[in-house]
Amino acid sequence: MTASTAKQRSETPPGRSSAVELAHKTIKLREQRDAVANKLGPTYGLSPVTCRVLAARGFEPGETLENYLETHPATAAKKGLPTPEKLGGLEDGMQLLKESVARGEKIAIANDFDVDGLTGGVQIYRALRQAGLTPRLFVPHRFQEGYGLNTRIVDEALVDGCKLLITVDYGTTNAKEITYAQEHGMKVIVIDHHAVKSSPPADAFINPQQCGFADGILCASALAWYFISRARRVVPELAKLNPWEYMPYAGIGTICDMVPLIGPNRVIAKSTLALLKKTEHAGLRALLKIVSAEKSLSCSSISFGIGPRINAAGRMVDGTIVARLLTTEDEKEATQLASELDRLNQERQVTEEEARQKALKKVFARSALEFGIMEADPDFHTGVVGLVAQRLLDAFYLPTAILGFENGEYKGSIRGVRGFSVSEMISRISDTGLLAKGGGHEAAGGWSFAKENYKSVEKAFYQECKRQLEGHRPSPVYSADTYATIEETTPALVKELRLFEPFGMGNPGPSLLYEELQVKSIKVLKDAHLKCELTDGKKSIDGLMWRTTDHPHLFEGATVRVVAKPGINSFRGTVKTQLDLQAVESA
Repeated sequence: MTASTAKQRSETPPGRSSAVELAHKTIKLREQRDAVANKLGPTYGLSPVTCRVLAARGFEPGETLENYLETHPATAAKKGLPTPEKLGGLEDGMQLLKESVARGEKIAIANDFDVDGLTGGVQIYRALRQAGLTPRLFVPHRFQEGYGLNTRIVDEALVDGCKLLITVDYGTTNAKEITYAQEHGMKVIVIDHHAVKSSPPADAFINPQQCGFADGILCASALAWYFISRARRVVPELAKLNPWEYMPYAGIGTICDMVPLIGPNRVIAKSTLALLKKTEHAGLRALLKIVSAEKSLSCSSISFGIGPRINAAGRMVDGTIVARLLTTEDEKEATQLASELDRLNQERQVTEEEARQKALKKVFARSALEFGIMEADPDFHTGVVGLVAQRLLDAFYLPTAILGFENGEYKGSIRGVRGFSVSEMISRISDTGLLAKGGGHEAAGGWSFAKENYKSVEKAFYQECKRQLEGHRPSPVYSADTYATIEETTPALVKELRLFEPFGMGNPGPSLLYEELQVKSIKVLKDAHLKCELTDGKKSIDGLMWRTTDHPHLFEGATVRVVAKPGINSFRGTVKTQLDLQAVESA
């Protein structure tokens, strides 16, 4: 690709309105604390680049840094996991569970259809079954019932004779359904991590948002792990449980649920990477095999391999497929179910891309974009609208709502930008009575509403986007941890930077700023990615920008500054470093 071709493609992409522009990240360098970095090198034997990254992320010499750098999972867990005593509602839940088990009552577990809910509910189900009990596991149907507890689940549990209901990854906003269960003689324990506007009328409410346990960052699957860990100490029938057997479920939920991988979450993820490879659970082994991660396992194997396949069931058909996979002890059945998830994930990828292209066409047909994007189409599969919303947010960096239509209602997902609260927006619109259901986090959420309310919800959405963002509309910024040169970017450095693993939200892979590089050549790979050769005049290195076929600053002869994550490219016996480009600016 020549310089003029690259410029032409970036300025007027085919079929796009010139008034609607893609958002390109600007570069920001974290505050450099060179004095601290200089202390870290002699103390910990690390390279100057790694020391600068640690210092820029706020680390000082001492116990916190030593815990962070701890490579032995058991030691890290002992030091980094908070004890459960301060988890609000947990002891109430233990008392209910202890009494129910002692009376020989049937117990129902109801969990969400995503990775977090499924891995959380399965933990409790397997733990109770291991203790000789016969619990029931319920998953709502995304398309027929939507998110959250519903009366169908309660009714089926009642017919089955269940006296205790445990919800996982929802329940905080299900006051009506909880009351219904209680009116029919059931006790209810809610294990959830979503925002608390008001506490539900549950008999035990376990949600770190109400008490600040572990800084409120644990997902529902991690809370389920704490639940069974504590039950081992309190409920005599569960005394023989080994909580670490269940840690991989908590880790998969943690890694896939977009909670920050810091503090206890990082410990859970690190422990999972060590324990998952040794698991004897048939379903987990089948998942490892289907994503080719039996020997080489990383957070990416989970977040981009296992997670999407688990989610594909709920997105495309029914999450009970995953429940069957994660509770079976039959190797043959596990292999068959994992293969079915793999097929569903491929179907999901095609469906998502079709919806993304259609949504992009709608956006580019606009005359301008202001504070948000809301697009709806009856052809949008409601199982992938959240993924499409994230893709559009990445492209335009505006609060984005994408909706499909089913069962007489619009159903969709919202993704937010820095400085915009999705949960606050949903709450304010919900207060007007326009929504049938709605809830979420600071950065993401979902809602449904009647067809006749579309125009009113759309108006309220744009008003809320303007209210929150007017005067301080954010632009996408990519923060580099520190500066580096091509000379410093060696295979040894790449290996050392793996000390920061596991990577995820809140603990991204180290990003390095390279100044004054010249683009020697550039080409498009597979009509999907950009590959360029960069030089500082002394050394050269390849740079890759994924899912991008044009960039206004990348063309032959350009002088640029880039932020990149260094990696290793092994090809036909040759090993060399390369840069995964995250942001590019003209120098």
